[in-house]
Amino acid sequence: MPAMGYSFYGLLSFPYNCDSNKVYGISLHAGGTSTDLIELDLDRKLILSKFYTLPYVLFDAASSVDNGNTMGLSIDSVEVKAEHCNSIKGQDMHFIAFTAAEGPVSYLMDGTISNKDGRFTNLSAGLHSLRLINAKGCQYDTAFMVTPLKDPRPEIIITTEEQSCELHSGSASLTIHGAENPYEINFNNEGFKKDYYFQQLNAAKYPIIIRNKNNCTWDTFAVVKSGCDTLFMPNAFTPNGDGKNDFIRPVFGSSMGEVNFMVYNRFGQKVFESVGPTKGWDGRMGGSAQPPGSYAYIIKYKSISGIGKFQKGTFILIR
Repeated sequence: MPAMGYSFYGLLSFPYNCDSNKVYGISLHAGGTSTDLIELDLDRKLILSKFYTLPYVLFDAASSVDNGNTMGLSIDSVEVKAEHCNSIKGQDMHFIAFTAAEGPVSYLMDGTISNKDGRFTNLSAGLHSLRLINAKGCQYDTAFMVTPLKDPRPEIIITTEEQSCELHSGSASLTIHGAENPYEINFNNEGFKKDYYFQQLNAAKYPIIIRNKNNCTWDTFAVVKSGCDTLFMPNAFTPNGDGKNDFIRPVFGSSMGEVNFMVYNRFGQKVFESVGPTKGWDGRMGGSAQPPGSYAYIIKYKSISGIGKFQKGTFILIR
């Protein structure tokens, strides 16, 4: 930068307003008995004018804002105490502002909460606004997002026992492997408990919520199946066309798949067979009515849990 006859030995910088500083060059006055302070524009690299003459020799001096900070504000540091997941406490934050202006700084959170130490507690998840105001009336506005920490999902193993033909005979147990112990279980919307084993259950789908010590939650479910076949086979029928008891067939208490129903006469001859849903046997073979007496049956099917089953017996045809 052209010195224009000045010999600068140092620079002084002073806050001027919220956004800028004044910078002065230190130059010895002619004769060496005084010092001129020359205002400079460092952005445009210009010498503006002589500001003042000091009646002594000055080679250098400390500036109040050597780092270039103005009387305006900036965030110097932020301390965060992060909360996990669905914590009802919220998140704590401590803001520290920097400004060249003397005096306290006011911190205004979301336009409603104000203090002088920059400490805010129980901040909910989401976007928040923050305004800083110093003693000179300078303002600084910013915004920040509070995002709860989400713990990794633990390994969840669910083991169930089927309900037998007796009601309330099923059960479910949970095994949880994770670092954030202890875990609590909300089974079937009954509230969080430290129980991992649930019994006296009917066949159904049960919702489960798992919560760790940091209040993080995960949803899953347990399915208790029915191991009861509830198969009933009548011991007689009367195929006389009166609309009552004219067919014989196996009756299941629940929907079954892959049912194979076969009927044999006393000579071992197969007189009827059906696969899948059936109306049953009407007492005929090839359109001819079969004689009254005892007949054997075989039923092959799969239970509701998919296990292959077999049942055989006899019944009476009455005419």
